[in-house]
Amino acid sequence: MSAQWNSIQRNLSVYIQSEAAVRDFSSTRPEQQSLQGFRSPQCVVEFLASDFSSLESRDKVVMSLLTLARKRQTVAHAMLWLGLWKNLDRIYCRALRAFRASDDLVSAVSTIFHRQAERLAVTPTSRVTATLLMNTERDVLNEFVRVARRQKLRA
Repeated sequence: MSAQWNSIQRNLSVYIQSEAAVRDFSSTRPEQQSLQGFRSPQCVVEFLASDFSSLESRDKVVMSLLTLARKRQTVAHAMLWLGLWKNLDRIYCRALRAFRASDDLVSAVSTIFHRQAERLAVTPTSRVTATLLMNTERDVLNEFVRVARRQKLRA
């Protein structure tokens, strides 16, 4: 596990407990019905990370966070990252075997996850969370294949 990867979780955890993040969350929460029952960003993260919440209710929260993230709400990005950290960490660990440099992998996962969050079509009938994570993993592994091909051509 790379120190850079672990620092993402640590830094985001500190951020969502900051006054600024709590204030931003409080001001945007009324816009999204699925977030109205949460007192703080930490409560949202705990809900998303819980194995006891239903897929449907998690998808509604993720859809709300994606909507806010697309409006450049930093706290929404942070809650997505931390709420889905367990899954993103699995993607990272599986891909770590393929990537030679873990810092390159950290960059790839980060970039691709943000790109998928921006692009994903949010519809009430789709499994938004699963689609976001599967697309991220697929694109991370595709990036590895592209990098490996470039390195092979240079050799």
